[in-house]
Amino acid sequence: MRFSFLQNRLFFILFVRHFKKINGILLLLGFCLFLLITYVIFADREAIYSVNAETEVATITLIDDPLNQWQLPSGTLTQDLMAFDQAQQQWTGAEIIFRANADTSASFMIDIAANQLAIVLQSETASVGTIIGTGRSKALGSDVLIKVPLASNVIFPFFGELGVGEDVTTGVRTTLLSGSINIIEKELFSDVRYVAGDYQMNAGDRVLLYKNHEANELVKLRGYIRLADKVLKVSANGIAELARVERLGSEGYSVTSSVWRRVINDPVLMSITTLLAILLLLMEIIKHIIELIPLLRAKNQDVKEHLNDEEI
Repeated sequence: MRFSFLQNRLFFILFVRHFKKINGILLLLGFCLFLLITYVIFADREAIYSVNAETEVATITLIDDPLNQWQLPSGTLTQDLMAFDQAQQQWTGAEIIFRANADTSASFMIDIAANQLAIVLQSETASVGTIIGTGRSKALGSDVLIKVPLASNVIFPFFGELGVGEDVTTGVRTTLLSGSINIIEKELFSDVRYVAGDYQMNAGDRVLLYKNHEANELVKLRGYIRLADKVLKVSANGIAELARVERLGSEGYSVTSSVWRRVINDPVLMSITTLLAILLLLMEIIKHIIELIPLLRAKNQDVKEHLNDEEI
């Protein structure tokens, strides 16, 4: 009888120690998973910002790239404001191609009163680019005005720094009409992407996309501006740190990826979180088993004593 009691007690001690050891291992593993989840949530990752807008005004600082070449529609008037020869100042024709030089600033503005799209090209260097017509070409000056009829349906592809809209102040006549910013993030450990944020812009907003906001460095985007229905339809995307929206003369606000969107959309993060939940469930089960064993042992002892009493 005494030997049986000691044997049961030894089994109980070893059983409890075994489960406590497993519980400790699970606790350590759970803590490691928690640290991994924290890292995955807050770690920097590549994000593609996509801007889609309808606007009356947009500005681009172009770089030296084959994409920055525009075929101007029939009826377009190109004025080289720096040309001294009046005969060479204006260009018209059915097929005119403009090739931009690097660091050329292009400002697109809808002029409803004049029924035209005005494109102001400026450069701090000698020339904004080259214009090519039928049988002739010419390097333009540093200040050029292109007038495109609003009835035209033309696309201006570009690669450069983009600003959409104009901050509304006294004297401003052209503004952003509507638009959205979508953020597509890359998973931390794979090349899979997911939607990490989408934001709507209001009429009158102005948006800029930054590669490094602290250094005031804008990101270079690929996209196009389309003239249709007397508005400019802008679509552009690129890898950016954040988007900055200026609203009605205020300091504005920054648009970045949402942590909540990252939590619910990142499959890697969801898998790690699910594994952590399973570990916590196992730890809870082991805890209840350890708490239940003394009760079962006491009940078993009572049953044995009752049987012994009956035998006596």
